[in-house]
Amino acid sequence: MASELSLLIQVGAAAGGAMSVFGNLKGVMQRVSDATKKLKNQQSELGKVLKNSAGMAKPELDQLHAQYAKQEQLLKRLRASTVALGRSQAAIANNEARRASLRGKMMETAALAYVAAAPIKLAANFEDRMKDIAITSGFSKEEEASLSRTARSAAVQWNQLQEDIGKGLNEL
Repeated sequence: MASELSLLIQVGAAAGGAMSVFGNLKGVMQRVSDATKKLKNQQSELGKVLKNSAGMAKPELDQLHAQYAKQEQLLKRLRASTVALGRSQAAIANNEARRASLRGKMMETAALAYVAAAPIKLAANFEDRMKDIAITSGFSKEEEASLSRTARSAAVQWNQLQEDIGKGLNEL
């Protein structure tokens, strides 16, 4: 039980970390989007200046063209970053869904193990109690088996747990 709790705490911590990364990724995406818009506006303004550059000197015109090309390269890199960040967001969402599915399966497995183990533990405790009574009373194997059958049938007859019948017999 302690190891299950520890595992759940670890999963919860990992989930919290993933949510933090996801939140940071959203912030980065917003900053990249804002930078892209700003750069597009600057490039648009620069394009207008280049259209109306008929009377400009060649060095100034060359500088504007170089600046325009530089902005175009920056826009390409920002678009590539946006695509990569989008893929990262999709991977995070996919991992969150898989983690939730695994968490559900893990809890289902733990519940199933508990349900399966409970009757076995009860039966083992009953057999242990019957063995203790037989040893204390000096019963033979046949007498021990007869006592166990009697206790089981009494449990059914009086709608009691075998364990409770065993406790009562032990008191006697």
